Amino acid sequence: MLNKLTGLHIQQAVNSESNKGVLAPSTILLHLTKFRVALTQAVDWGIIPKSPAVRIKSPECEKPVIEFWEENEARLFLSVAEKYRYFSLFWVVLHTGMRIGELLGLTWEDVDMENELAYVRRTATQFGVNAPKSASSKRGIPLDPGTIKVIRKHRKQMMEESFARGQGWTEKHYVFVSRNGKRLTNSGIKGCFRCAIKRAGVKRITPHGMRHTFATSLLHRGVSPNEVAEILGHADVATLLNTYAHALPSDRKAALEAIGKAFG
Repeated sequence: MLNKLTGLHIQQAVNSESNKGVLAPSTILLHLTKFRVALTQAVDWGIIPKSPAVRIKSPECEKPVIEFWEENEARLFLSVAEKYRYFSLFWVVLHTGMRIGELLGLTWEDVDMENELAYVRRTATQFGVNAPKSASSKRGIPLDPGTIKVIRKHRKQMMEESFARGQGWTEKHYVFVSRNGKRLTNSGIKGCFRCAIKRAGVKRITPHGMRHTFATSLLHRGVSPNEVAEILGHADVATLLNTYAHALPSDRKAALEAIGKAFG
């Protein structure tokens, strides 16, 4: 019975899995987090008086090192990636710092080219489209002139493809879609991304690493950490400083100028 479950039972299970060494600490932590959520719900429903998982010690997880590019590597990558279908998406990540999920959830209504802003209002995963992860994630991101040019060209291409395919093109409102007009997923861009990296001969990073490239470049160029945190959608500047301590040696205009100078 659930009411007989104690913190000792849970802690012993966590310790046992940690000692086995089969599951990564991050995986154990993920399972523990889900279990805590379930027990909290049980408390809300009156099934148990309190959660026995409150004081459980989780295994220590090493913070993953996210690789990123130097500016010359990013420029080289973009020069090669221009021949690939998702070049526009790669460009926008490197020039706005948006998360991949935020870009995949971006619609044409979210892009205000007249005022040079892109509004983050949702995030997309392989399971669907949801609200951003936090209040600070909902934001307007400045677009430099080069990015506006890339987006306009991309829109023209999408309109031509949509017209050619007709009713088969089902996701006309999303900015970035698959080759057959369906909603694009993170996994859908990885193959193209890896091919472009290999052809460019630059360091292999994840798509998320492009966001780190953007942030690192701005900080290297002296843009205020507060401004960078706002653009990235971090809840506070402390999160930014903890993540990008390696990049630390202003205003929005300075950020736009830095983006243009960094990647052309």
